[in-house]
Amino acid sequence: DDAKKKINAKMAKEQLKESDWVGLIDVRAKLSNLSAWDTYRASLRDFIINPKPDELPLKPNAIWK
Repeated sequence: DDAKKKINAKMAKEQLKESDWVGLIDVRAKLSNLSAWDTYRASLRDFIINPKPDELPLKPNAIWK
């Protein structure tokens, strides 16, 4: 469904922007689940480039060292 794809692409772009803090060097050094965040953000970028009608990936919780 094209409408759902457009909505998901827009939502993925917003969620990616909201999670930009994960890219900060000091944050990356202190997150225990950094790979989960990297996977999440990569999935969001994929949704932006190749929108799908599927559900967006779930945002992980921040787990600090």
